[in-house]
Amino acid sequence: MYYNKKNTNIIKVMTLTIIGVLLVGIIVSIVTGLMYKFGSEVGKVVDTYQGIPIYNNGKDGAQEHGINKNKNGYVYGYKWQCVEFINRFYYDKLGISIPGGGNAKDYFDDKIENGGTNNTRMLIQFKNGEGDKPKINDIIVFTKGEYGHLAIVSKVDDDYIEIVQQNVYGRPREKLNITYKDDKPIVAAGRGVSGWLRKQN
Repeated sequence: MYYNKKNTNIIKVMTLTIIGVLLVGIIVSIVTGLMYKFGSEVGKVVDTYQGIPIYNNGKDGAQEHGINKNKNGYVYGYKWQCVEFINRFYYDKLGISIPGGGNAKDYFDDKIENGGTNNTRMLIQFKNGEGDKPKINDIIVFTKGEYGHLAIVSKVDDDYIEIVQQNVYGRPREKLNITYKDDKPIVAAGRGVSGWLRKQN
């Protein structure tokens, strides 16, 4: 059987060219995705939750970039701290203004009994490990460290919750394990989760 070497070579070149173009496209797509998620550009949108953007604050979580307000002058907080995202999500998505100010850890009042009203924040407060499980859109309060940390519950399962958060470099979403003691759920044992806050009905 006779083969035309020239035609065979052309087909090989075309095939290799197509494969090369596809590989370049895949690589560009992966790199772009990683840059979008882990990019160091402060103020860049790294995720969204229920239509509310989550912004990058860079690797230094202590950075402040001025106060963020809406067009009516409502103060969300310092760009792009965790508290700013919480206040912006609750105000813009849920129509709730959270009073009180302060650092993230100040959102939780340990003196309030489980299921009681946190009158400073005007939200219902639940203590970690006292029988209740978080619900979607609850505010998880970490009280470890100088300032603490806040996040929003985005998913609830039997053995974990997913949270969305701002000002945790490279991790706008994170899973926190749920363990049980005496049939009571404990979220992220040992990580300083004091509890969570929930909007009133």
